[in-house]
Amino acid sequence: LLYPDGTLNTENLRSARATDTYILKGEDEEIYEPRFTYHGFRYVEVTGLPGPPRPGDLVGVVVHTDVAHTGAFAASNPLLNQIQRLVHWGIRTNLHSVPTDCNQRDERMGWLADAHLAAESAIYNFDMAAFYTNFLRNIRDVQASDGSITDTVPYRGGRRPADPAWGAAYPLLVWYMYLYYGDRQILEQHYEGIKAWTEFLRSRARDGLIPYYYYADWVATTRTPGDLVSTFYYCYSVDIVMRAAMVLGRTEDAVTYQKLGASIREAFHRSYFNPYSGNYGTGSQTSILLPLFLDMTPENFRAAAFADLVSDIVYTNNVHLTTGIIGTKYLFPLLTRMGRSDLAYDLATQTSYPSWGYMIANGATTLWELWQLRTGP
Repeated sequence: LLYPDGTLNTENLRSARATDTYILKGEDEEIYEPRFTYHGFRYVEVTGLPGPPRPGDLVGVVVHTDVAHTGAFAASNPLLNQIQRLVHWGIRTNLHSVPTDCNQRDERMGWLADAHLAAESAIYNFDMAAFYTNFLRNIRDVQASDGSITDTVPYRGGRRPADPAWGAAYPLLVWYMYLYYGDRQILEQHYEGIKAWTEFLRSRARDGLIPYYYYADWVATTRTPGDLVSTFYYCYSVDIVMRAAMVLGRTEDAVTYQKLGASIREAFHRSYFNPYSGNYGTGSQTSILLPLFLDMTPENFRAAAFADLVSDIVYTNNVHLTTGIIGTKYLFPLLTRMGRSDLAYDLATQTSYPSWGYMIANGATTLWELWQLRTGP
């Protein structure tokens, strides 16, 4: 952002060094690129020129891993096209050997939740096959003998063991590679690794639930129990190992993990379902939609639970979501699957807080980490 006087507001960069000093040689065209860093920026402040620059005097170089642009999206609603540009630009400029969480401040790490939650969007827009093949090797490299992995890969921040919602990137990325690219070899190479991760979660489970978490539904506007989110991803990890086992012909493993998944679903419903309210956890949108998405809600409760979710979106929150990075990922596919693509469209085209339209109305050119506008560190 800029301050009112037109100078750079770099507060949100925290300790990132964002100043380059270059002495002109006096040639007609001069090229300078830093060798050991890159800068994520929206505005550039140039000082020391003899006069005001003309448009085109300063040209920025876009730097990212060389992934081919393979997908496109266009709609009759200009707002959706603007959102697509934000998504496309945000993904592209965060591909720097690993999928980073941000390209501007002093973080730039491979946070695993960011990686798997954006993976399908990345695959629809770019050729990510080689990129994710390499990143999965990075994940395998940080895996410990007990099957645990870390919140970030390479391990530069966060914790070990990873929050289950973050560590689930390992099985999810493996499965996306098979689902979208038909890459059976990836399943074979990482089967034992994703199985070890799932067995690690199993070793931490108590009565079918995962009690530990760090981040829960990150930056949601309403609270969802963190252990509910962790247990959802425990079940999801088990499901993926089961599916991989079926593809690879490991029948005994497939049966084992199918039974384990069923027991987790039973424990989830028994522990988190509130018979008085008729929904899960705190009754937040994420609390309700996660079990619906993964078919963890028993058949005879699904219609009522989905009705509660729709009511919360439409009436309680006036057609707004309250989800964070976890819930938002699965909300739109669930609404579409349940025959409410109209409501998904209404949410996607909102322009008041919280929404992507609100970001655009406030000048966003990439997706923010938070729903709200923050101009400080």
